[in-house]
Amino acid sequence: MLRTEKKLFTTIGGSLRDRLAVLCLLISLLLFGCQTNSPPEVEKGKVRLPDSELEEATIIFTIQGVRRMLLKADYIARYEKEDSTTARVVHADFYDQEGEHSSVLTSKSGIIREKSKELWVSGEVVVVTDEGVKLETETLCWDPNIDRIVTNDFVKVTREKDILTGYGLEADQELKNIKIKREVKGVLREAPSREELEKMEEEKPESTSSVNTTEVD
Repeated sequence: MLRTEKKLFTTIGGSLRDRLAVLCLLISLLLFGCQTNSPPEVEKGKVRLPDSELEEATIIFTIQGVRRMLLKADYIARYEKEDSTTARVVHADFYDQEGEHSSVLTSKSGIIREKSKELWVSGEVVVVTDEGVKLETETLCWDPNIDRIVTNDFVKVTREKDILTGYGLEADQELKNIKIKREVKGVLREAPSREELEKMEEEKPESTSSVNTTEVD
């Protein structure tokens, strides 16, 4: 379910040519979903003016009655035939399957697909989880149906003093299970002191099972 609040329809400034150029890029992302490697060209003549425009918008995604995303944008434009809502200056709060807040995303622009419930964002994309893990990249696709975020661009992941970089990423929205696909590099924090190691040993659970929180190929 998608719900839009603050229904103030208006015509936004800027040349028609600039607006159509932005729309071309966003619809390219729309057509090929989260698995695309690079957005293809969109044929001229396929772009049309939006069915509606909205400033200072709030969009809420729910799945089976559970809130999964609350998105705020300075401006959105809705294209009903293409099942496409484009957004500028995006701030999104993500929630897990129980409706608990998990992370925050910001970006320059985005595109929302209501039917598949996917969110595409681009331009200075930053995701920060409630645990303090930070992801930086240029494009990202979020699919709440499988609880995954995906990108094929350069990524930088920061967890406390540890930094991982590379190209291509698949992860959950909490950034607990991360897979960076290629050209992986890392800067790890200094080795813990003896006191820190002893404290970690004392806090270790009795179970012998381990949890892999970061996966790097």
